[in-house]
Amino acid sequence: MAFSGCSGLTSIEIPASVTSIEDGAFYGCTGLETISVADGNTVYDSRNNCNAIIEKETNTLIQGCKTTIIPASVTSIYDDAFKGCTGLTDVTIPASVTSIGERAFFLCAGLESVIIYAPSLEYYGSYAFDNNASGRKIYVPSSSVDAYKAGWSQYAGNIVGFDACGTNVYYVYDSSAKTLHIFGTGNMADYDDTNMPWYSYCENIAKVVIEGGVTSIDTNAFKGCSSLNTVVMKDVTPLTLAAGAFDNCTALHAIYVPAAAVETYKDATGWSAYAGKIQGYDGFCGDDVYYSFDSSTKALRIFGTGNMANYIFSDYRPWNSYIYNIQTVVIEDGVTSIDRDAFSGCSGLTSIEIPASVTSIGNGAFYGCSSLETISVADGNTVYDSRMIAAATAMPLLRKPPINCFMAVRIPSSLTM
Repeated sequence: MAFSGCSGLTSIEIPASVTSIEDGAFYGCTGLETISVADGNTVYDSRNNCNAIIEKETNTLIQGCKTTIIPASVTSIYDDAFKGCTGLTDVTIPASVTSIGERAFFLCAGLESVIIYAPSLEYYGSYAFDNNASGRKIYVPSSSVDAYKAGWSQYAGNIVGFDACGTNVYYVYDSSAKTLHIFGTGNMADYDDTNMPWYSYCENIAKVVIEGGVTSIDTNAFKGCSSLNTVVMKDVTPLTLAAGAFDNCTALHAIYVPAAAVETYKDATGWSAYAGKIQGYDGFCGDDVYYSFDSSTKALRIFGTGNMANYIFSDYRPWNSYIYNIQTVVIEDGVTSIDRDAFSGCSGLTSIEIPASVTSIGNGAFYGCSSLETISVADGNTVYDSRMIAAATAMPLLRKPPINCFMAVRIPSSLTM
């Protein structure tokens, strides 16, 4: 386990001379984004710049990271290949893969969406998707749902079938979350305003997620989806957006795109009409909660709707690799909870802003924030306030009072315990 636990490690370069890699060598490297294997290595490669280590002889992916794109030539995902990869939020497994090993995605606490194209697997590894994000879904071809439920009976309640909405483009609707998920490669089909596959429940759709690889949103795709309030785009390149795609989507208030692509989307044909609704994100920290970190201002922004994710260990937080760089945390209205240990150990954090919508703060959320000077709670919060330099909320926010947590604390006379 040569580099296990190196949570700050972001890249690894493997030379041609390496012919053996021990199991678990990179376990716990939660910040890992880039993996490259030198040309000339006779045992391993990282074909197609996939950010993974693949054993050539067997076409087995033995080590992945949060940015891995699994090549179509891979036939097997090895035991523990993505274990503990907390920054991984979604993964697409091509039809070539027929075996997913033991604990392959175990402890991927941020993993919300798994797309598997193979009609069935030869091997369904035990614990492959244990301890993922709450509500994690495994999407498989509709005709294969029974086969996957038989192979992974423990995940049967989370296995959902998908159908086509274009050549090599597919969709699945989660009625409980009111989310329409679209993925694949190429253009969506072009529909009139009554024959899109989701027409019968169009008015119920609240969220649309479109994966990278899809290249267009065609005419009338979401016309009349009157409850649609959120669209999430995964591709940094703006899709071709046809006229009328979002007609009569009267509730639409946010279009989330990768942070690096915000201006590109705002300037793109079709998308420019929605410039005021476009926001950037670095990743997910809840079912409909997002985060972005500005390295120049050292501010972490949490936004969206609903509860933040519940990470089993603080090391699995998506911002853990730069935890000591965060100076300000701004949580926007709409977020309803702050999870336990969410910001514990942020020793450089000096201020936190909590909106009126937050009604639950977990134990130790700010434990060890030894530089924290300012906590503000928005007026209108029915559970918390920050009267007199946040003294009223100091104790609930911390597991135990750290030494020198505040430069000054004045306890108001209204505080009773």
